Amino acid sequence: MIVDQPTTAMTIVTSPSNQLPTQFLGSTTRSILLPFYRLKKSNNRCTVCGDYFANSEYSSLQIESCIRIRALIEHNILVMTPARCCTKHISNGYFTAAALQIIQKQEKTCEASSEELIDIFNVMKSELLPKLSIIEGNHDVPPLNFEDTTHLTSDNYYVLTGLNRKDFDHLCSCIPPASLRNTQNRTARVAVACLLMKLRLGVTHQLLATLFSFPDKVTVSRVIHSARKALVAHFVPRFLGFQHISRRE
Repeated sequence: MIVDQPTTAMTIVTSPSNQLPTQFLGSTTRSILLPFYRLKKSNNRCTVCGDYFANSEYSSLQIESCIRIRALIEHNILVMTPARCCTKHISNGYFTAAALQIIQKQEKTCEASSEELIDIFNVMKSELLPKLSIIEGNHDVPPLNFEDTTHLTSDNYYVLTGLNRKDFDHLCSCIPPASLRNTQNRTARVAVACLLMKLRLGVTHQLLATLFSFPDKVTVSRVIHSARKALVAHFVPRFLGFQHISRRE
């Protein structure tokens, strides 16, 4: 009887379009080729222009993580730590146009180890997660925010309400906080703004509900009614009619 020798079958699956270069297929290789510019690590010379800080007229600064993330996302520049550059290369929290031109003269190909990639991903995570929390928190903020005094300019106030911001602030200061219901999206300032926008622009209640994040147009009616009553009770007696001025005045 003849017994066949056991054989071992090996199947190799190839994907020509996704093949890595031969030099990166070894099991011990821990780097990858990327289509990015790369700034060299250095503490004693500028990573942008290459000048030694000891011989430079400019002081040096550490490249912050926010600059690293923006450079990677916007300009495909990989900045590894530690990395320092001349102060002349940074303006308004990012690389200057001249610095970007210097960097982009390099070859747009570099190698990065797995440890370096993990580091840059962790930096991205630490930078982006707080911003994500801010974005999620803004979901409840109405498109028109009269509570944040920096959200709208004085001209915006005038276009929407007929009053500049200073006059609008003065008008709202005449209304006691307890005279109007206060909720997250419904304060005295919001109620007065809603009333003034209705009078000035003549827009529908449904549009006002959208702009102020009110649940429906019925709520808009209640807000406008409450704002009108509060102004009649607290603003009108002080500034309109004969009762607000004495005979001597």
